[in-house]
Amino acid sequence: MKSTVQFDGVIESGEVLFARYMRGASALHELGMRAGDVVALMLHNEPVVLELILATRWIGSRWCMINTHLKSDEVSHILSDSGAKVLIVHGDLLDRIRDGIPASVPVFVVLPLQATREAHGLDDGCAQHTQGMPTWASFRDSAERPAVEQNAPGPPMIYTSGTTGRPKGIRRQTPSSEQVQRSMEACRAVLGIEPGMRGLISAPLYHGAPAIYLLQTALHDGHVVIERRFDAHARCS
Repeated sequence: MKSTVQFDGVIESGEVLFARYMRGASALHELGMRAGDVVALMLHNEPVVLELILATRWIGSRWCMINTHLKSDEVSHILSDSGAKVLIVHGDLLDRIRDGIPASVPVFVVLPLQATREAHGLDDGCAQHTQGMPTWASFRDSAERPAVEQNAPGPPMIYTSGTTGRPKGIRRQTPSSEQVQRSMEACRAVLGIEPGMRGLISAPLYHGAPAIYLLQTALHDGHVVIERRFDAHARCS
């Protein structure tokens, strides 16, 4: 993969991204994740989102983004309804949802980057809420695991916002190689995605469209620029 990722002015090479998500794929596999299983992600806009989507797809599992504004009851419903077997969450969000996490779901914490803390008004002590919880980065890098064979890419499991009741999920069948190719062709035509392009991700990645745009840009070896959060004033100044 030749895709590069830019966040808060720092550019990460395709080689670094590839190595990290391959370690992530092996770590998820060690946790028992297999084709069709669901990995729940409740994360702010950071490069770790792309890493985890790519790692999850590699082993054929499904990635399920959870809105970072949801509360304990709603998150509990999504985790149970989707059958999620692991949750990876930014540390500042953990206290709000802790009571809704099923005991059977392992939880790994991502510590917010400095730019993320600034964007969301988080103090430097936000990590204190995660004491005793394993961090995703530490687990991912804790051992030299064998590489995992690539499976047919797992599709996303996207949930509605829940404005007409509880959030409702869409579970798609794993696509065939022909369907994957046709989907990528459709994205090129509809979204204007081209090999080597530059893609700006300014919307929250818990929404389906920005997450798909992020993924497709990366799959086409593009340069992905992830904004920590949308700021219209900063864009126009």
